[in-house]
Formats: sequence, C-alpha cells, structure tokens
Amino acid sequence: MDEKKYNSFSILAIIFAFLFFPLGIIFGIIALIQIKKTGEQGKGLAIASIIIGALIPVIMVVIGIVWVVVRNVTVLGGGDLDIHTKCDNVDVTATKVTCVNGTTNKICDVTFTRTGTETDAIGGVKLLFKNSIIGIISLIDVPGNILPQTEKKITGQDSGLANAEGVDTLDVVVYFKDASENEQLCAQINTKYF
Repeated sequence: MDEKKYNSFSILAIIFAFLFFPLGIIFGIIALIQIKKTGEQGKGLAIASIIIGALIPVIMVVIGIVWVVVRNVTVLGGGDLDIHTKCDNVDVTATKVTCVNGTTNKICDVTFTRTGTETDAIGGVKLLFKNSIIGIISLIDVPGNILPQTEKKITGQDSGLANAEGVDTLDVVVYFKDASENEQLCAQINTKYF
C-alpha cells in the first residue's frame, strides 16, 4: 500500500492558523501550490488553515466591537441607566407659588415638595416660569438637594418675566449630577398653574 505523505506546509499551516493566523494563511497557500504539483496529502488541512486564518481576525474584530459596546454601556453609559432609574423614582412638585411685582420682574416665592422612593441627593431643579397667554418663558436654575419626603421654600426668586407680562405657569424639572458633575435632566415635567 503506497500511502502519500502529508505536505509539511499543510501541517504547519493548520498549527499556525491558531497560533499566528497570518502565517497559517501563507503556509496554507504554499501547501496548496505544492500539493497541486506533488500530489501529496494535506489539501484539506491547507484549505482549513486558510479559512481558520481568515476567520480569526473577523472573530477578533467582532469580539472587540462587542467588548467596546458592553464597556460603554456598563462603565460609561451605566450611569445613564442609573440616572433614568433615579428620575423614575423621584418627584418634585411646586405646591405653592406666589408672585409679586418686583422692581422690573415678577418676584416669586416657591414651595417644593419632594416625594418618591429615591433617596439620593438631587442636583437641583430647573424652573420654567411662563406666561401661557403670550408664550413668554424664563428658565431659572435652583441648585441643591431637596430632601426626600420634605418641603423646601425659596423666596424672592426673580422669575425673569417682566411685571407687565405676568407669570401664570411654573414647570419644574429635576436633575441629578453624574460622575462628571454634568447635569442630567429628568424627562418628567411637573406643572403648576396659578
């Protein structure tokens, strides 16, 4: 029985396809050329090493992309999920708003009540004073925490709206601070008409 020997490059090709895939591809191509001339065995090994050698970088790229996405979600974007959860569990409403004419703008006293199950400190609230009839608005930042299940009153807050324009609506938006101290606004808006 005359059994043909395996081409040496086909054996090296399959080994290097796993150890150092570029050599696995090169050795696989050399093996195919030699096998065609000599009739040696190992054509299947050579083809397999070329396929494996070509798939390994593709698999590495896919793993790299998945790693970057998972890392961004868990390390960088995980805070966003945490902020959304916090926002879902906190509610700050204006329970009382009184505005009087100031020197040029309406000056308002606002009492807030914080409810919900979230106990972490909030970064503050954004107040959107509005005159709904003529569509004028003014945005005011009120930084600082409002303790859970308590009221907080701010007095003498300049509404940013002129005395003549008046104020009839106040929107309250809670925000938290992320790890980088950036404000992360909650999606819900609580409106007080007065």
